[in-house]
Amino acid sequence: SPRPFHAASVFRMAKRTVARRPAAAPSAPRDEAPAAPLRKQQPKGSKPPRRSQRRRSGATSAGGEQEEALSPLAHALAQLAPDAEFDAAAREALEAISAVAQRTFGGEAWVLPFGSVVQGVHLQHSDLDLCVHVPGVAGPHPSRHFDNGQQVAALRKIMYNLTHDFEVVETRLFRTIKVPIILLRYGSRSGRVIELDISIGIQCDGVQKGSVDRLVRRLLAGAPAALPLVRLVKQWAKVEGLTEAFAGFLNSLGWTLLVLYWLIQRGDVRADAICGLDVDVLRVDRSHSLPAPLRGGLSQAPSV
Repeated sequence: SPRPFHAASVFRMAKRTVARRPAAAPSAPRDEAPAAPLRKQQPKGSKPPRRSQRRRSGATSAGGEQEEALSPLAHALAQLAPDAEFDAAAREALEAISAVAQRTFGGEAWVLPFGSVVQGVHLQHSDLDLCVHVPGVAGPHPSRHFDNGQQVAALRKIMYNLTHDFEVVETRLFRTIKVPIILLRYGSRSGRVIELDISIGIQCDGVQKGSVDRLVRRLLAGAPAALPLVRLVKQWAKVEGLTEAFAGFLNSLGWTLLVLYWLIQRGDVRADAICGLDVDVLRVDRSHSLPAPLRGGLSQAPSV
């Protein structure tokens, strides 16, 4: 059974997430003892600065930029957010697989991103979920007796036309699976490796894939301060091995929705942004690319 969500578990996860500190600088020779730093004396009768003020003041770097002193947990939260290199490599991977799809199936084929990257809650090493629209090939269907033969054949054609920048990691093409996928690695020009999950079909039961992801994004766009908590819970669940749906746990989307529901019940996130929203508003076309990253707590109006 899943272990309870204790603060101790979160702190252990945060410690594992924090990157290794750089090696300490070599000590001065014994005959050259380093000078002791001067401590600024407080005037009599004045109070020392509060802890929150000291944290905000930070230190000034050589370039003149202000560097905030972060607690270990805050430092770990900051490291969970993907950097600009990940975003650039993910966009490059999307363009590369789009070129493969059009070379394989013609100009009418296109690729739709979905999943955590569209939600804006992806982590530093999250996968990029992509589905390919192939003319004449139906997407997944909720029916238990749906034949996935066309999807499997299309995925095999994609694998045959991959360039040397791609590596096939795993294939899940057996007949009993509802949504066949192939797992790829893409090596970007910067050297960053992006893992891709590729499936066929952009609709399921008449609803376009990624619709729920875009709803999640709209909620977080109105409450950017909630984004670090969502990432923290996703990372905690991943570290504790609680994200495997086939083992009876919630998947990554399930944990995200659970956190958002809790925040909505507390009043920290307003559901007005999605109440009464027409599903057609969430549909996107082939011109839609990866949205800009959400910046939790840094922007009051992230892109949706």
